[in-house]
Amino acid sequence: MKLWDSSDVEYLLNEWQTKAAKVEIDTRREINKSGLSTMEFLQKIVSAGIENEQIFQNKIILKTAKNKFEESGNEQGVILVINLINAIAEQETSFLHYMVSGETAQKDQFHLDKEEVQDQLIELSVYTNSSYQPNDRKNMKLEIDNLQDGVFKWYRSDIEPAIYARENIEKTRSSAIVEIQNVLKKGVGKNILDEARNITASIHADFIKAKHKKASNLVLQIEKNLVDQETGQRGYIITGEESFLEPYHNGYISLRRSISALINIANQAFDVKNTLIRIDLIESEILKWEKEAAEPEISIRKEVNIGKNKFSNIKTVVAGGLGKGVLDNIRYLQSELIQTFILAENKKAQLLLLAISKDIVDMETGQRGYLITGRNEFLQPYNRGKENVSIHFEKLRSIVNSGYNTKAMLTKINKLRELSDRWRELAGEPEILLRRKLNETGSSMNDVTRLIESEVGKNIIDSIREDIRNFIGIEESLISQRSKAADAAVSATLFQTIFGTIVAIIIAFIAAGYLLRTILNSLKHLAEATKRVAAGDFSVSIDIESNDQIGQLATSFNKMTKQLETTRDAMHDSQKDLERQASTLEEQKSEIETTNLGLVEAQQELKNYAEELKRSSGYKSDFMATMSHEIRTPMNGVLGMLGLLLRSDLSGNQLKKANMAHSSAQSLLTIINDILDFSKIDSGNMELDILDFDLRNFLGDFAESMAVKAQEKGLEIILDIIGIDESVVKGDPTRISQILTNLVGNAIKFTRTGEISITASLEACERDQLTFHCSVIDTGIGIPEDQQENMFIAFRQIDTTTTREYGGTGLGLSIVKKLCELMDGNVEVNSHAGGGSCFEFSINLQSSPMAKKVIPQIDMKALNLLVVDDNTSNRNVICRQLEHWGAKAFAVNDGAATLELLKDRNKNAMPLLDVIFIDADLPGMDGSQLGYAIRSDSQFDRIKLVMMTAMASNRNTQYYLDIGFSANFPKPATTSDLFDSLIITAEEKPSTDSVALLSQPPAPPLTTEQSWPENTRILLVEDNHVNQEVVIAMLKVLGLVPDVANEGKPAIKKLITSQNNQPYTLIIMDCQMPGMDGYTATKNIRMGAATKRYKEIPIIALTANAMKGDKEKCLDAGMNDYLSKPLECNDLEAMLKKWLLSNNEGKRYQA
Repeated sequence: MKLWDSSDVEYLLNEWQTKAAKVEIDTRREINKSGLSTMEFLQKIVSAGIENEQIFQNKIILKTAKNKFEESGNEQGVILVINLINAIAEQETSFLHYMVSGETAQKDQFHLDKEEVQDQLIELSVYTNSSYQPNDRKNMKLEIDNLQDGVFKWYRSDIEPAIYARENIEKTRSSAIVEIQNVLKKGVGKNILDEARNITASIHADFIKAKHKKASNLVLQIEKNLVDQETGQRGYIITGEESFLEPYHNGYISLRRSISALINIANQAFDVKNTLIRIDLIESEILKWEKEAAEPEISIRKEVNIGKNKFSNIKTVVAGGLGKGVLDNIRYLQSELIQTFILAENKKAQLLLLAISKDIVDMETGQRGYLITGRNEFLQPYNRGKENVSIHFEKLRSIVNSGYNTKAMLTKINKLRELSDRWRELAGEPEILLRRKLNETGSSMNDVTRLIESEVGKNIIDSIREDIRNFIGIEESLISQRSKAADAAVSATLFQTIFGTIVAIIIAFIAAGYLLRTILNSLKHLAEATKRVAAGDFSVSIDIESNDQIGQLATSFNKMTKQLETTRDAMHDSQKDLERQASTLEEQKSEIETTNLGLVEAQQELKNYAEELKRSSGYKSDFMATMSHEIRTPMNGVLGMLGLLLRSDLSGNQLKKANMAHSSAQSLLTIINDILDFSKIDSGNMELDILDFDLRNFLGDFAESMAVKAQEKGLEIILDIIGIDESVVKGDPTRISQILTNLVGNAIKFTRTGEISITASLEACERDQLTFHCSVIDTGIGIPEDQQENMFIAFRQIDTTTTREYGGTGLGLSIVKKLCELMDGNVEVNSHAGGGSCFEFSINLQSSPMAKKVIPQIDMKALNLLVVDDNTSNRNVICRQLEHWGAKAFAVNDGAATLELLKDRNKNAMPLLDVIFIDADLPGMDGSQLGYAIRSDSQFDRIKLVMMTAMASNRNTQYYLDIGFSANFPKPATTSDLFDSLIITAEEKPSTDSVALLSQPPAPPLTTEQSWPENTRILLVEDNHVNQEVVIAMLKVLGLVPDVANEGKPAIKKLITSQNNQPYTLIIMDCQMPGMDGYTATKNIRMGAATKRYKEIPIIALTANAMKGDKEKCLDAGMNDYLSKPLECNDLEAMLKKWLLSNNEGKRYQA
């Protein structure tokens, strides 16, 4: 048997120490440096950063501020506090994310969130200073200052040291935090939460638009609940402490409650479409009551008053109960509708519906009072209720239209609830279970555990044990063999043993005494050195005199003192670093406070600047109003006198010069109006007048109005509105006309030959919204590309030389751009020099309940139509429109081709054409000649002919009847032109009436034979002598002679002296006058200063101002109506008819 060598054991022991024991011990020491593992260290600093007294105090301050704002009804303050709470919560979340991942992007996000918190603090501080009275402001400002100090203290004492530590922490491959990071980096929870936040933002936007504050606050609460859940989950993942799961669970419970409440609100919301139908039904019932009951009964009462009817007939009509039945139905419908608004918590709609109820009561009360008494003053509440009810219905529709789609909202909310459950199922709960598993298995000791589990040391020790067992076995065998030999020698050696033992004992006593003295001396030195180290002297060391255990202890002691001295120096350096950091943080705090102070000052400067801008805008508005008055007053005299001059007997040369002067004055007025419009838009004072109007008819009338000027230059206007199917829309037709007038006017101005095409279409958008697209294309001189970007800048023109060929101020296109933007649209230009121009604009309109599809009420599919026109564009547009309506349309470009086509169709037995549209100005054979040629052939007698003429054609209807035409209309061809001309297809033969319908004669001139009510007497109050002459002359043309007063005081005197002798019937009142102006004079008259008789006399305002609010100012002063200078005779006549003629008794003043 092989003997086991002890050197093998020593070798294996050294190998175990090197490969296993030393590595495990070093690893354990690395963990013990701070006394904590990596995960435990993160837990400690995160707990210190998130769960500390300062954060608790900050939340108490925010809660207190929110309660104070809520108690005072300050909703803006509540929103600011909620935004700050959410910002702090987002910051805590980003802090936790960085502590988990350690990624630079997460740290950058934390700093962005930190800046957001600081911005919210500043905004809250500024708002508090501006919205509270001095006494309340002091207390609230103290709270906000404490909150700012608390937040900065939290940064300085907890967050920034934690971030510094996270940047420098030792990351080990086996750390528990790495396992959690691998889970979080998959991003399952983040993606779900991102989608949830997007849906939440969409829901919040819908409720903001619907002005539902309760629902908006619930959405903000849901956002906070999501943040609470995510924050609590991340905190638990990092720390492993169950207390962090409290906001996670509470946030989930609160989220479910908030979503349920939000679903209840959405379920209780009214359906927009059905509600509008119910509103229309109520309004139609009111109109039905007016038409079938109220107005007939009032008419009978009027007849009773003048002796044309009997009072008993009133009783009979009322007893019929028609009006009562309708009113009962109206009240029932209102009660149902108001319950809808109560459930939807829409207080504005409830108040408007109550106002409508009051309007109805006013109308019913006034009507009943008039039926009983016959006194006109009882009709005042009736008329007032009649006017107010339409206004209130329009406002109610506006509120209902701003609501949201209930079904779509419920879909979004249910999607949000599904996402929150998915996040909890796929991310929240699994990651929490992983953290609990890591807690149970002690993942923070993985470095030591894995090394031990590798069994490197164990295998070596097992080998040593096996060799030792072999060694013991061999030794036992040798002992057994040698014991036998030893027995023989026992007797011989017994004496020697006893003697040797005695000698050994003596030597042992001597050696023990020496060793004891040596050991005690060494221990004494060691004890003294230990006391000196305990006193703080780390420089002491022990002399090493031996290699035994005492020597080893001395060596270890010396190493320990050196390590302690090194540690002390390191701690001293760390203390200095901490002091430097504290100093830096203090400097940063000072800088932040200085920055905050600067921001507050900058905020105040901006506020002062805004006030200065407001004052400047006011000065500009005042200036423009003054200039408007000062310019329009003489312009009224100029245009008025020229208008009167043109109506007088003038020679040809005089008439030409008067027309030139009138045209120049109108151009000057256009420039003034452009400047005023530009000023209004630029200052934000331009308002849109939204109303229902027929878009197709509007565009047709506009094209015809521009065609006269275009045809004077030999140009042709082409109108293409095939893309517009809806007849009635909601918008501001005046401003749309202004846009088109500028664009088409420019096209006419810059085009010498060719055509101008107007193409328009409507595009349906979401929620009753329409987009109106329109392009104006000309064949003019074009625009260089380098000039196009300046086209929409005010006062910019391509040719700015003093000898330029074309006039204008350069404001037209700038006004077009601003008006388009005012209607949520835009305008663009596409052109090149010499190649014509294309201006395209788009604006937003609204659909109207009165809209209907535009199509002729005849069988269009049975018609065969022919268009004869040498203009290709016009020919194609008319054909496409007819084909769009269902007809079969053909086109040729001259008379010869027309006759050839008719012969070919007849020869091939094709259906006879029903209608031929013929251009009057065809090349070669003109329209009249072509019509004569067709009528000369009896086989074409059944074909109806329609002539398309120029606007300025001097041939009358009878001429075209005589040569065989069934109808004629002026170009451009409009929808109404085509509709009316197709009517003749249903007639057996053309009639004079059908032709007259299309001929569009000019409006009749003013007549002096107008019959005004007997004893009509007018008082003109005007300080300007020229304007007096103008108005007097216009009134004389109308058959009226007014009295004149120069200002308010003489006017009141005239009224007083005339009350019993030929009293006045109507007053035309200038607004701007020296002494007593028109506003003051009107107020005095309404208060009875001119006797009680004239308190209700009609007063028509006459003003040169054209700025925003001028009309409202006149009406507020008590004036009945409004005329703007320069005054047109037609406008004056229309106003007098409105207030004086007997067919308007409801409004006419009884002198």
